[in-house]
Amino acid sequence: MLEDKLKFDARKMMVKAIEVMRASVAEYRVDSKGWEWLATRELATSREYANAMAIAERTALNHLKHFTSLGLLEKQEAGPATKYHVVRR
Repeated sequence: MLEDKLKFDARKMMVKAIEVMRASVAEYRVDSKGWEWLATRELATSREYANAMAIAERTALNHLKHFTSLGLLEKQEAGPATKYHVVRR
């Protein structure tokens, strides 16, 4: 049941994310697989995201920073303990 709700929320969030990203595609290309992974979670660290996407941690930080600038993530804490909270509206 919870898994179905997360999948539904992920689809809903994906639609919203696509709408937001269309406006900024010229500025920055966002990895849609990364957003699909994030949308199924509540919190994520840059290391978790980098490992899940098999990308460098610096690239992961750039992706997370971009998602944050779009209002899709909120940064919690700072430094090595930084976590990113997925915004659900």
